[in-house]
Amino acid sequence: MCTGSQAARLADTSYSVEDGFFRMVFRGPIAFEDYSSAAHAFLRDARVETDISGVLDLRDAQLETNFSEIAQFIATLGNVPRNSKGRVAIIADDPLVFGLSRTFAALQRFVDELRVFMDHDEAIAWSRGAALAS
Repeated sequence: MCTGSQAARLADTSYSVEDGFFRMVFRGPIAFEDYSSAAHAFLRDARVETDISGVLDLRDAQLETNFSEIAQFIATLGNVPRNSKGRVAIIADDPLVFGLSRTFAALQRFVDELRVFMDHDEAIAWSRGAALAS
């Protein structure tokens, strides 16, 4: 397991990679630059394959941002080439984080499939390819 601590504002982040499946957890205050720093560290990890699936767990994160940062972040999404064929699930139980994550999911081009869930077990099942019960 690796823990992020490169930047002064970086939220408490950790991730693990096992058998082509990743789990990244954010805890505490988080801004978009925190997410970006953690994502870059994660993508440089030699264990991370191009076609990897997993979950981003934001249940213990507190979003600290403003609309200007959100708009800037969303504007950059269209310029990022697709680089993975995996499935990524975001777990968010805070309504604001859930809503912003849904917006991100609709606009992203990083992976083939990205969905947002409030339920941990549903997110894990979906990202591992299991069918969801209706």
